[in-house]
Amino acid sequence: MKSFVPQIMVLAIAVNIVSACSPKIFQQITTLHSEQVTLKDNGDYVAETPLFTIKYDFWSTNGNVCFTITNNTNVPLYLNLAESFFVNNGYAYDYYKARTYVYSHKSTVGYGTTGSTSIAGSVMAGQSASVTGPGILYPIASASAYVDASLSTTYGASSSVSRASQNDYSVEYAEKDVVCIPAHSSKSFGEFIVSSDLHRECGFVRNPSKQETVIKEYNEDNSPRVIENRLTLVLDKEVIPVNHVFYVSQIQNIDVEHATKYVERLDCSGVRLYPNHQINILRGANKYYINYPDPDYTDRDNRSSSSTTSSEVPEWWQWKKTEWWQWKANRKAGK
Repeated sequence: MKSFVPQIMVLAIAVNIVSACSPKIFQQITTLHSEQVTLKDNGDYVAETPLFTIKYDFWSTNGNVCFTITNNTNVPLYLNLAESFFVNNGYAYDYYKARTYVYSHKSTVGYGTTGSTSIAGSVMAGQSASVTGPGILYPIASASAYVDASLSTTYGASSSVSRASQNDYSVEYAEKDVVCIPAHSSKSFGEFIVSSDLHRECGFVRNPSKQETVIKEYNEDNSPRVIENRLTLVLDKEVIPVNHVFYVSQIQNIDVEHATKYVERLDCSGVRLYPNHQINILRGANKYYINYPDPDYTDRDNRSSSSTTSSEVPEWWQWKKTEWWQWKANRKAGK
């Protein structure tokens, strides 16, 4: 134990030095409200009908507009993307853009293995694309990002190999304008973001202290942002228009340290895992967030606060903070 104490003291000193040299990270958390979509007690944000259910989850940086459609009927349900739109503050974006994608696979087998899978898509100017997880039918595109007209993303792992054989193939496919959701099944969609810009307003403190509660409330008439998800569904040849309207009802600025906490992690046998898991105590499916550095620190560094963009908390800094607070918790518990 004696040899352990000096190491902890060194770590504490290092953390304090880093704290003095690093800016605080704040978080702007935006809450969305809708008359058509309900926030359930279990945290789900859904619009339910006997025919179908649409579930939303905005919680992410900048608010990815991700939603899942579940077909509750015994017949196929169709989503007509050509007649579906995302509307952001009155400007409409098309869900269907007649894009083409190329799926390619290359594998090499020997003493070791090297494999990769890539998806390339032709995207329109002003859009970005990326491969998403299972269930996401279409690449997530940002309405505010600007990239080249083509994009390729590669996933895979590699190791040192002595090559014995190689297998290559690729498949090109076009984006569908109508998507079928089979009976009693679900499909997920993600395409746009709500906003990547910090909300600024006179008197709206950007770097609140622990004692301050900095919240701005809005109604549908004075909200700084209103978005709509306009979908065209077809069931048994009957066209069902869906229009879910969301408006920003609340914006809060808070120190990330005060918005998060660490939760103990246990494995299946009950053994405590390290480090603890960090969660946001303010998170919600009807909210999204943007992280930003202390504006006062930014000004001291001779950079304009107006150029501040969203940035994530560095992983190495989170690791040091986790280790330091874990040690304090153990010390308090007499461990």
